[in-house]
Amino acid sequence: MYTETQLGQYFDHIGYPRSAHGHGEDALGFLAELQLRNLARVPFEDVSLHYSKHRLLSLDPEDLFEKIVVNSRGGYCMEVNCFFGTVLRSLGFTVTSVGGRVNGPDGYGGWYTAHALLLLQLPRYTE
Repeated sequence: MYTETQLGQYFDHIGYPRSAHGHGEDALGFLAELQLRNLARVPFEDVSLHYSKHRLLSLDPEDLFEKIVVNSRGGYCMEVNCFFGTVLRSLGFTVTSVGGRVNGPDGYGGWYTAHALLLLQLPRYTE
């Protein structure tokens, strides 16, 4: 889980106004705005996979925070989804991390073509 200070740094990083923090009853609207800003500011990039001399990659949330927020980098799917999942959990969302396979020209590949996905359980509101 990220601290309130780290969440503040993250919101600054993605350009989300401090006055808008929190989701209250509009969890879906809040989530949509976070996802939009996160996608625009935290790019998919696999530079470390291909050009790191020692390929020391980490999915530790603190390492990801350092890489993405402090060093203003992106990451490959598992990095950015693990990071965003930790942000969402820190904000009180119920998040399940799952894997997915890619459907290519030859059908679905094996798990070597896996991607990370996040499933969220949103609160149910009655009118």
